[in-house]
Amino acid sequence: MISQFFRRLQYKRKQAALYLLLATVLFVLCAALQSGLDFARAPVATAFSWLLMLLALLGQLAMLLVLFRKP
Repeated sequence: MISQFFRRLQYKRKQAALYLLLATVLFVLCAALQSGLDFARAPVATAFSWLLMLLALLGQLAMLLVLFRKP
């Protein structure tokens, strides 16, 4: 299922670029949120922010791999 998604994105390069842009925006927003949070005051929000940053980073890397492959 996931491999079919990536194969389909190889042919829909504009959609892959859009996903890359969205993952980058999510990463930047989480980084901004992270800089304003203190772990002692909001441990759940801080952990959630780190988790979203990790997911956004993985999304960025996956979309870059899709865009680097030739269709």
